[in-house]
Amino acid sequence: MNKKLFCLVMALFAVLPNYNVACADNEPDDDGIILPTLPHKIRSCNRPAVYVSYNDYMGAAEISFTGVLNNVTIKVYHEGMLVDDITIGTTSYGYKEIVYFSMGEGDYRVVVETNGNTIYNNTFEYTD
Repeated sequence: MNKKLFCLVMALFAVLPNYNVACADNEPDDDGIILPTLPHKIRSCNRPAVYVSYNDYMGAAEISFTGVLNNVTIKVYHEGMLVDDITIGTTSYGYKEIVYFSMGEGDYRVVVETNGNTIYNNTFEYTD
């Protein structure tokens, strides 16, 4: 049993240093050691996006942007009729816009467009 445990521990010691290299950057740490980055490291998607969270209690939708988008327009429809049209020149990371559903109960559709292309289109049902 001790021999199996010893082999398991040695195998873990052989594998663990690889995890440190995958998370390392090119900056020296406190010991002055520079660990190289791996060339096959997965890069994150840097495309700007928009997220909309609906708050039924407030009767509003919060629109959050995660990057720079140009010529942004937010359109809000109530029961198929345009009730709000917000034009934003350029957004930045963390920019938020709140749209209130002030026409009362019903279906609201939020459409976010950038440069004439629709990047978000969803319907919310608001009840008092």
